[in-house]
Amino acid sequence: MGGGKPKKPISARDKRRKAAAPVKKKAKEERVIAFHDVTDTLIRRASRAVKEMDVVTPYALATALSIKLSLARRVIRALTEAGELKVIDKSRSLIIAVPVKK
Repeated sequence: MGGGKPKKPISARDKRRKAAAPVKKKAKEERVIAFHDVTDTLIRRASRAVKEMDVVTPYALATALSIKLSLARRVIRALTEAGELKVIDKSRSLIIAVPVKK
């Protein structure tokens, strides 16, 4: 019957793999991406958008400002530190906050 093509022993495969040119890992470079940073203009836009919302979540803020969810989480943290938002509930992936009434 069939059974397939016989394969080389494991030791022969290992020797061939070790003899191949070793790939050197490149040193990690710092990446600075200005597009994904929390800027003053973004915070101003967010604070205006937040005042009109009843409940602020990363998804709601991301859709309102057309930004990524990770950036929306950072903006919510920045607004919380600035005192414009009050966090009601927080888990690993979700932050629920409400705007502070003045």
